[in-house]
Amino acid sequence: VKERALVTEFVRNNPEVIREAGGISEVSLVSYSVTNDLPVTYEFAVGRTKTLYAIVEVSRRFGAPDFTLLCTTALDPGRRDPQKGPCQQ
Repeated sequence: VKERALVTEFVRNNPEVIREAGGISEVSLVSYSVTNDLPVTYEFAVGRTKTLYAIVEVSRRFGAPDFTLLCTTALDPGRRDPQKGPCQQ
């Protein structure tokens, strides 16, 4: 739960996400993927004037989570090609 709060703040304060979304009024966790019982990617819906999806990777070197913005996309998860990753669409 603490990691989710940290990654949410990472998205909320990320300059690229803010610029792409035209500002941020809401950040909502849409999904996450898990490997070895730990989340490895998170997907957030970010909105103000339009909805944008931010895909964030987490690594845990030395135990502490480190977040990297992989990409942003305006394509809703339900409209994506499941054979491709979200950043390839």
